[in-house]
Amino acid sequence: MFYWECGILGCERCGRCCISYGVSVTHLDIMRIARATGRKPSDFVAAIPDDPKMRAKRVVALIDGRRSVICLRWSRDCVCPFYTGSGCAAYDARPMVCRIYPFTVSWGRLVDSELRACPSRWRSENEAAYIADYKRYDGELEAYAVIVREWNRKGGSLEDFVEFALKKVKEETAV
Repeated sequence: MFYWECGILGCERCGRCCISYGVSVTHLDIMRIARATGRKPSDFVAAIPDDPKMRAKRVVALIDGRRSVICLRWSRDCVCPFYTGSGCAAYDARPMVCRIYPFTVSWGRLVDSELRACPSRWRSENEAAYIADYKRYDGELEAYAVIVREWNRKGGSLEDFVEFALKKVKEETAV
C-alpha cells in the first residue's frame, strides 16, 4: 500500500514500535545517541544472536564468537531504553531505522511496510524527508557493513566492537 492511500496524517506517537521491535543500530547511530544523551554506549547497546529468518536489513558482527546483531538494549519489559511512555528521549538522535519506520521506498515513492506495529495506517507529513532519510540510512548501512566486515576478521567482545566502530567514525569524520 502506498503511503498516500493510508488514513491519518502523521504518527500518533503511540509507542508500539518502541515496545514491539528490536532496533538494530549502526556505528553512526551509536555515536549520535551517545553525544546527544551523554550516556555511554555500554548503557544502551547490546548484541543479540542473529536470526537468519529475520527479513529486516541487518549487518551481522562476530561478538564473542557468535553471529550477532548490534541493537539497542531493551529493558526487562522489552521496552526501548529511550521510550518514555510518551515519546523518545533521544528523538533528535534516534537510530536511522526509527527515522524511516514504518515505510520503505519503492520506485522512488514511500510504501507502507509489511512490518508495522502502528494501531492505524498513517501517511507521512513529509515524503521527501522520509525518502532522504531512507537513502541516508542505506548509505550508513553500507559504511557500517564495511566496518563490520573488517571487525569480523578478528572478532571480540561487544565493548571492543563499540570502541572499534566509534574509532572508525572518528577516522571517517577526520577525512
